[in-house]
Amino acid sequence: MHLVAEIDHLRDFHFILLSVYIFFKTNVFLLKGVIYTEIMFELLMIVACIGMNAFLAAYETAFIASSKPLVRRIAADKTKTDYLKLLFLKDNPERTLSVIQVGITFVGMFAAAVGGVGVEKGLSPYFRETLGLRSELAELLSLLAAAVPLTYFTVVFGELIPKTFALRNPLRTASRFSHAISKMSKVFWPVVLLLEKSTKALLKWIPRLHESEQKDLDDVSEEFETMSAQSKEYVLNLFKIEKTKVASVFIPWNEVDILEKDQPIQEVEEKIIRFGHTRLPVFESGRCVGVLNAKEFLALLKAGKSDWSSIIHPSVILYEQAPLLSAFRIMQKRKAHMGIVKDLHGVHLGIVTMEDIFEEIVGDIYDEDDDGSILKILMGRGLPF
Repeated sequence: MHLVAEIDHLRDFHFILLSVYIFFKTNVFLLKGVIYTEIMFELLMIVACIGMNAFLAAYETAFIASSKPLVRRIAADKTKTDYLKLLFLKDNPERTLSVIQVGITFVGMFAAAVGGVGVEKGLSPYFRETLGLRSELAELLSLLAAAVPLTYFTVVFGELIPKTFALRNPLRTASRFSHAISKMSKVFWPVVLLLEKSTKALLKWIPRLHESEQKDLDDVSEEFETMSAQSKEYVLNLFKIEKTKVASVFIPWNEVDILEKDQPIQEVEEKIIRFGHTRLPVFESGRCVGVLNAKEFLALLKAGKSDWSSIIHPSVILYEQAPLLSAFRIMQKRKAHMGIVKDLHGVHLGIVTMEDIFEEIVGDIYDEDDDGSILKILMGRGLPF
């Protein structure tokens, strides 16, 4: 009986140990489950925060990039409620930007509160047990492992991609989400109202454009937005020639067809026909002394005169560092189609023509004889050209 009692005691003790073991394993499993659940929850929250940040960043960029005159023009069609709402937001930029900023700040605070805490807690024991690291080093490593990917995904998917997309489609993006921004302004109205009033109060001390000047700018902006792509390119090129120098467009002498002042009239006639240019620079002793108009020369021949030097026009001198627009105005004032380019030391470098300046605005201009058709005709008739 005593032996049986001892066996029963051992059985009970074994049962207790087994129960403790099962209890411990079950709780560890549950604890791990809680940690994994917490990590998954925080990952979902992080994804939601990045998505919300992307939405606000895209709308902010689209709102700023969209043209108010163009929005007003589209909103004239009362059926386009998205654009009507967007126009209201454009008329109240302080309120709209306040809503966006409140949203971004709220998302940032929420992401900072939950972002990566559970991930860090879950990774820290892993680094301690698997890599045998000290607690402090394991916590630092787990924090970096959570923060670096989070920062990358936030910057790329929460900022860069949505902002780039919004810049490519500002009107569509801004109009599509205007209703959502309006609802957000109602949700956060106390904070939005405070920020809006504060901004307006401070901006009163900063000078702004007169209403008429602002209207002129809006009109110009509206006209530009409605232009074709080709017309926009022309307008932008007009702005560029204000900074373009003559040095960047002139034709150097080694590429210019010229006449010598002491050449006989027959030789000049041959060169004019062969070159096919309306105007030709005239040289004497290695220096340009003027410009000959081919039409005037042919009229001189028709009149039976031979002193062609009498119809040489004085050169219009342009300096290589002069702005191209200034050169154009000088040539326009002097009624000249060709200018002689000099450097600061007075050395003749080449020529620039009205056509060269126009090509900076509209692109290449095709000349009737660019394919050498005149020369082909003359050679076809056996003439020595």
